[in-house]
Amino acid sequence: MNRLIVAFLAAVTVAGALLAPPAVGEPYWIAWEGDTFPEEGEWNRSYGNWDGPGEGQAYRTLHDGVMTIDSLHDQGVYDYYWLERPGAIDPGPGETFVMEWSLRVEEVDPAYPSYPYDPGTSVQSNDAYGLSLKFGVDCMFSRFENVEFELDMTVSRQFRVVSSNMRTYDLYVDSEHFYTGSFIEVASDSYVGWGEGVQGVASRHDWDYYRMGVIPEPAPMIAILVLLTRCRERHCWTLHLGETT
Repeated sequence: MNRLIVAFLAAVTVAGALLAPPAVGEPYWIAWEGDTFPEEGEWNRSYGNWDGPGEGQAYRTLHDGVMTIDSLHDQGVYDYYWLERPGAIDPGPGETFVMEWSLRVEEVDPAYPSYPYDPGTSVQSNDAYGLSLKFGVDCMFSRFENVEFELDMTVSRQFRVVSSNMRTYDLYVDSEHFYTGSFIEVASDSYVGWGEGVQGVASRHDWDYYRMGVIPEPAPMIAILVLLTRCRERHCWTLHLGETT
C-alpha cells in the first residue's frame, strides 16, 4: 500500500481516538434570513411603549430580504425578538457557539445624548454569563463590559461572535477580527434576543439576517493535517512505534 495512504489512515485513527470529543448535548442552528418576519419562524416578538406591553410598536417593513425597524415616532417604543433554550445555549466539548447578524443603523434619536444606542443583541449562557451589544450610528457599546467602540454603522455591517466556553469571545466585523472580550455574570440565563430593545431611544435600522447556534469545531481535521505534516517531515511513513524508515 502507498506509504502516504498508510500514514493518512493511521493519522485519522489517532486523531479520532485522541481528539474527537464525547457527544455532550446536540449542535443546533437557528437562522432568520429575512424571508418573513422573525415571529413567523422560531422567534418570539415583544413590543410596547411607556403605556405597557402591546400598547405601541415600531413600524416594520420587509423588502428584498431586509427588515427595517422604525421607532422614530415614539422614544418609548421597544420591539425585539427573543427565545429561551433552558440549559441548551452553550457549546459542549469540541463545539463552538456562534452568533452572527447583518445590521445598518440609519438614525438614532436618544432622550439623553449620553446613551446614543438603540438596536442590539444579547446572549446569556446556561449559567447566566452574558454579552450585550448595542449600536448607534457611529458606535458600538458592550453594555455588560462597559466598553465603547467607534464604528460607522450607517453602512451595512456583518458581525460574528464566536465562543467555545461562554466566558470569552471573539468578535468579527466584516470578516475581520475586531475584539476579544469577556462574558459578564448577569441575572438571567439561556436567552438570546435582538432588535429594538431600549426604551427612551428611538431609531431606524435594517437587519439582513440573524443566526445563532452551536457547531462542531474543525479540530480533528486540523489535527490530521498536523500529524501528516510531522510524519512527512520525520519520514515515518509506516508509523511503527519507536521506528522510522
